Amino acid sequence: MSTSSNKTSSPGVSRRELLRQSACGFGMLALAGLCQRQAAATPADPLAPRPPHLPARAKRVIFIFMQG
Repeated sequence: MSTSSNKTSSPGVSRRELLRQSACGFGMLALAGLCQRQAAATPADPLAPRPPHLPARAKRVIFIFMQG
């Protein structure tokens, strides 16, 4: 008897082929997770006022309007 008859053949796809085919699926899962995180961080209204980067420091404002 030959020893090659005892080897089991892979039933479908090799590991290398499986990773090659599913690589885009993993990338799409990561992209979906990042987009979901970004969508949760942004307000629903894009025209809503955003919090300032730096806190306001002005105590008083002088407004001068001179026509002419």
